[in-house]
Amino acid sequence: MQQQATLQLAVAQRLGANGSTITDSILSDLAALRVATGL
Repeated sequence: MQQQATLQLAVAQRLGANGSTITDSILSDLAALRVATGL
């Protein structure tokens, strides 16, 4: 759950910063999360 919460927080921060690139941000965060968790 902690990782999901961290991901949501990162997405929320990026959405606030630049909503037009939110999809790219989500994909980048998911990729980073996979690397971080070894998946």
